Amino acid sequence: MVEAKFLRNIIEEFLDVCFPQTQIFCCILLIVGAGASKVSFFSVLQVLDSGVFSRKPKNDEDTDLGYVHGSEDVDDACVLYCERFMEFLIDLLSQLPTRRLVRPLVADVAVVSKCHLSALYRHEKGKLFAQLVDLLQYYEGFEIDDHQGRQMTDDEVLQSHYKRLQAFQLLAFKKIPKLRELALANIGAINKRADLAKKLSILSPEELRDLVCGKLKLVSKDDPWSERVAFLIEVMVSFFEKQQSQKEAINALPLYPNEQIMWDESLVPSINYSGEGCLALPKLNLQFLTLHDYLLRNFNLFRLESTYEIREDIQEAVPHLLAYVNNEGETAFRGWSRMAVPIKEFKIREVKQPNIGEVKPSAVTAEVTFSISSYKAQIRSEWNALKEHDVLFLLSIRPSFEPLSAEEADKATVPQKLGLQCVRGCEIIEIRDEEGTLMNDFTGESNVMNGSLRKEN
Repeated sequence: MVEAKFLRNIIEEFLDVCFPQTQIFCCILLIVGAGASKVSFFSVLQVLDSGVFSRKPKNDEDTDLGYVHGSEDVDDACVLYCERFMEFLIDLLSQLPTRRLVRPLVADVAVVSKCHLSALYRHEKGKLFAQLVDLLQYYEGFEIDDHQGRQMTDDEVLQSHYKRLQAFQLLAFKKIPKLRELALANIGAINKRADLAKKLSILSPEELRDLVCGKLKLVSKDDPWSERVAFLIEVMVSFFEKQQSQKEAINALPLYPNEQIMWDESLVPSINYSGEGCLALPKLNLQFLTLHDYLLRNFNLFRLESTYEIREDIQEAVPHLLAYVNNEGETAFRGWSRMAVPIKEFKIREVKQPNIGEVKPSAVTAEVTFSISSYKAQIRSEWNALKEHDVLFLLSIRPSFEPLSAEEADKATVPQKLGLQCVRGCEIIEIRDEEGTLMNDFTGESNVMNGSLRKEN
């Protein structure tokens, strides 16, 4: 049993120490015996909505992208508070004993929807916060029976989605004449976010509020956010849209890491990480929701650990190339690196059609030509040792015309300092020498290579 007074004193003491300039009182989950009293997140969301930025827009016309991504002062303490609170909710939802009590509360207060509509979620300094919100949304919709602790199959999740949407269509058909078209539409036409939001936009603010707060009871009428049309539509869409399954999310991941993941400090921290802030990473606790949850967390951590090692190799090799822009405006190299070689020619040979149900090409085959004539015999032998199914990374480097100043270098990211535009992984299919002789036959044995040019597919 956790006493309410004890928890409240701990949280208030924490807020007094970390945020003495703000009068914030947050109520945390209060577990008394077998029941749970309702938690109020309004203070946290109030900080999220108004306490992060020192300048507030005067009217609705000021709430544009210019304001969101502007140069207004950001309270770093409030940002850290919001990040830590998201981390706290994630920890509660990722463990079964607390999940079955906290998840109905998080859904009732619509924490994820409010965070999606907050200015911090779209601000450049709220990138970590946005990733934590996405992680919170993932655990809120995790495919598990909260009461039995049983992993739900893909078919059970899909049937639950269909039943929920069909019940809404029946309600709309009986009591909301304006949504007659939505009520008679097939589920495939309304289970996407854009389609559902478009059909709900025909309702007036009063009708929409009555639908969300009165008929469906997704949000309380006493919630201050219930007056916002964008919030009501977001709640409806989040509740009725079809969620991406874990299997689909894994299949949608890139096979090899790219530049967006490699230099994201909140996902792949550097060796200088002090632990003061939080990371948008899954935690290996003593308890997990299901066996699948345990395997998925390990998979993500292993994938990011491999990404870190690849990033360190790239950051070590690229500076030795001494890239610059020549008089013709092309990228040239003054130096050399043992683990990196300039590409002489690059051709796309084939782009296969996507598989059924996918949008990305099933395979892309390219021919890469490079020369190792300038290397010593030992290094050339290392490049000649490449074989089928080995993994390489293709880098697109475009350095700036003039060196960065000291001030610009301090603010620039690692890819900007190196002139790195894109990073793409590839797998070797075959290797040929400059005479076109295949060096890797079906036996896996390598022949003697002629010349210094190499062509890889």
